[in-house]
Amino acid sequence: MNYLADTLEVLKKEELEQKEEAIDHVIYEFKEDDFDKLYVNRVNDTFVVTGKKIRKKLFKMTNFNTYEAHKRFMLKLKKMDIDKVLKEAGIKEDDKINIYGMEFTYKD
Repeated sequence: MNYLADTLEVLKKEELEQKEEAIDHVIYEFKEDDFDKLYVNRVNDTFVVTGKKIRKKLFKMTNFNTYEAHKRFMLKLKKMDIDKVLKEAGIKEDDKINIYGMEFTYKD
């Protein structure tokens, strides 16, 4: 009888160890957010562009005192399809764009 009880106890320990091993990893669930989205609002004659990616990654990391950085900023905006978003909002040649206080003139 002791043999059976000992075997059951060993099996229970092994089962607990297997459960603990299974808990050693974490499953990360991807939740879509609006990090990459651009938002355009028209305020009087100016198109105001906002978005988390622009603010957190692009705008804060750009030194606008150099031509190269300014050019890089514009290329990054282009890759983010800002032209498409602005055109959908109704922008036209020479309209003003405001991105977190910086003003630009739209050229197609």
